[in-house]
Amino acid sequence: MLAVGFTSAMNVKAGGSDVFNVSAGPTSYALGVVGQFVVCEYNSANAIWYVEDHLPLASADARYASSASTSGMAKSYGTLFGDGTNRSYTVTHNLNNAYPETRVTEVSTGYDVDVEVQKNVTANTVIVAFEATNAIPTTNQYHITAIG
Repeated sequence: MLAVGFTSAMNVKAGGSDVFNVSAGPTSYALGVVGQFVVCEYNSANAIWYVEDHLPLASADARYASSASTSGMAKSYGTLFGDGTNRSYTVTHNLNNAYPETRVTEVSTGYDVDVEVQKNVTANTVIVAFEATNAIPTTNQYHITAIG
C-alpha cells in the first residue's frame, strides 16, 4: 500500500480488524506533514500493516529511483523470521538489488531492532545476523522488510 498526503495532513485507517505495526496495535497511522507518503506491507496471517517507510514526497524520487517498477512504485518484500535455534538467517527477497533498504522489527512490540544485515550477498538475498550477546530469536519473533 502506498498512501500520499498531497495537500494536507491525513490519517491512513486500516479496515476491519487490521492494525499497524504490532498485534493489537493502532488501527490508523498519521501522516502529520503535508506532502508526506508512507509505504506499508500487509501480513495477512497476522492482519498487520507494517509501516516500511514514511518520507517527504521530495525524497521519493531519489530514495526509490533505482527500485521503481514500471508502474513507478518501489518493490518490497517482507517476511517473518526466527526459529528458536539460529542466530543467522538468509532472507531471499528476489528484488534483484544487492543493496536494498532493510528494516527489522520485533513483531510483539513493533519496534525497530538494531541488528546486522549483510547486503551484497547476492542480488536477491541478505543475511540477518544476531550477535552472541543477543538471545536466540524465537519462532517468527522478527519481521524484515527489504525495499528496492
